[in-house]
Amino acid sequence: MQSNIVIDENLIKLNGVENVFNYPIAEVKQIGTLYIVRLAIPMNISLDKEDFNNVYCMDNTGKIIWQIQNIQPVDCPEFTIAPIVLINLNESQLFVTDFMGRKYEVKLQTGEMELKRITK
Repeated sequence: MQSNIVIDENLIKLNGVENVFNYPIAEVKQIGTLYIVRLAIPMNISLDKEDFNNVYCMDNTGKIIWQIQNIQPVDCPEFTIAPIVLINLNESQLFVTDFMGRKYEVKLQTGEMELKRITK
């Protein structure tokens, strides 16, 4: 199925279904029938927990399937959460990199993140 996608600042319209986000859309990548949407998070404002979860997955009907789960590991209290700044696709795998240079693999079914390496 060929998808019709329109992006305008913080609005994405996919096959006639509109979703409006709190921040501008920085990039959208397709993997199979899923669309990965990363929001541009401004660095000069105070951020809350929700702002760090700035990646969404939508299906080809425009329904949001999940919002990334960018959370502090329970066993690492000194861990600093940072917004996602890059999306990479490798065949059927999704990888994201946060502002601190940490690269994660993301489960396409759930949005759960698993740290793979530090790139900085």
